Amino acid sequence: MSEQTSAIISKVWGMCNPLRDDGVSYGDYLEQLTYLIFLKMSDEYSGPPYKRDTGIPAGFTWSDMCTLKGAELEDKYKKILEKLGEQSGILGKIFKGATNKISNAAILYRVVQMIDNEKWVAMSSDVKGEIYEGLLQKNAEDIKSGAGQYFTPRPLIKAMVECLRPEPMKTIADPCCGSGTIPIEAALIAKNRAPGLERSFAAQKWKTMPGTLWLDAAEEAMDKEFHGTYDIWGGDIDPAAVELAKHNAALAGVEDCIRFEVADAGQFHRDSEYGQLVTNPPYGERLLEKKEAEALYRVFGAAMAKMPPKWRILVLSSHTEFERTFGRTADKKRKLYNGMIKCELHMYFKNAPRKPRPQV
Repeated sequence: MSEQTSAIISKVWGMCNPLRDDGVSYGDYLEQLTYLIFLKMSDEYSGPPYKRDTGIPAGFTWSDMCTLKGAELEDKYKKILEKLGEQSGILGKIFKGATNKISNAAILYRVVQMIDNEKWVAMSSDVKGEIYEGLLQKNAEDIKSGAGQYFTPRPLIKAMVECLRPEPMKTIADPCCGSGTIPIEAALIAKNRAPGLERSFAAQKWKTMPGTLWLDAAEEAMDKEFHGTYDIWGGDIDPAAVELAKHNAALAGVEDCIRFEVADAGQFHRDSEYGQLVTNPPYGERLLEKKEAEALYRVFGAAMAKMPPKWRILVLSSHTEFERTFGRTADKKRKLYNGMIKCELHMYFKNAPRKPRPQV
């Protein structure tokens, strides 16, 4: 991790303690960060070299808010959230019911200035992922409960998703989507999105390389993206997690490829003949007691037993008794590590009911 990346993450995390002292939870801080960074990124996209129409009404943009202080800032932020919540399409979905949870105007100003001082569009998605995942982990450790609040590093999620080889028209579902990392990674891979497309690089300033080379490379990468119909779905029992997932999908530019819904994993079912399910339910390490995790696995396993036989199911878990509580032995397993936690990716390729073995 570079010094610049570490500095940005330290700044964001450094605001946690004053916010906590003022009664703002990690979850609320994460929610407000999502709103504010979305507004800042939209402002960056509206200017050169992107010049995109972001759909944000005039008078309700980041530029209209970022220079204000005190009561003026609070009032403007409130009006922006209300206005965007009234919009149609993805803006309305993201900001529906959005409210300001940072009641201390001085702290809100500090957060706004911290965000305003960075170029978020050019920033690596790994940096933003590090920020979000770190706060998710802090929030999970703080509340010690709730689906959708657990933490798994993005590289591990990406490795899981790549096992499915996402493509347009392929059905992919995650019934324990949390902040939406699995569906978002699936959409990025299915679209063939170049990982560094919106990043900036130090080499862009080299005098020995014409600036047009970078623009040509970006255009080539965009030309290779797939534009089609996608059937990617994410669900979670926690409404706050689903809202966060929608925000994250919009920040990643794949909000039009994914459907997010509040849903119970134990009630998940699809009638389509083919499909792929990949999910990362709570482990029972810290965030859920093991008995609660086992109860979830039993209910989820019963639901998976009713799925059409040609569905592929991938479940990541660190629980040593996962297969017993899930109700089936995996067709294949892969050993993975979530930090220091040893996990296994349980893969079920043959969802048809198995015949009992003959008794000898």
